[in-house]
Amino acid sequence: REVMGMPEASVALARLRKSREENEFGLGGGDYTAPSDYIFYDTNGKRFSDLREGWHSLLESAEVGLDLEGNRYTPYCSRHHFISSMIRRSTIDPYVIAKNCGTSLNMLQAYYDDTTPIDHVKQMTEGLPFYLKKKRY
Repeated sequence: REVMGMPEASVALARLRKSREENEFGLGGGDYTAPSDYIFYDTNGKRFSDLREGWHSLLESAEVGLDLEGNRYTPYCSRHHFISSMIRRSTIDPYVIAKNCGTSLNMLQAYYDDTTPIDHVKQMTEGLPFYLKKKRY
């Protein structure tokens, strides 16, 4: 299915495309830069049979191995980061976030929303007269 990504994702994909065009990783079989090319593939341009295999290969080539607790990053980590970041931005309706990610509002609230009211001050005070807004120090 098609989904929206964070703006940073397009930057990362552009860097990946450039590195492939320049054959930065020394891949055999030519460069793979067509829009229909896979993001995760082996050195011959064939897609991995398991997404995790490609995911871990990409992270290893980028020298990003483990999180601060020593655990391997998983594709789920990106999904979790995306959802949590969208909730923190408070500019997108949570229903739209849930729909984009194939989950429910209840799941967003239970597993992804670690924000507090202070994270939403701007949205909560928008439109109030200046004398009703409390300054944050």
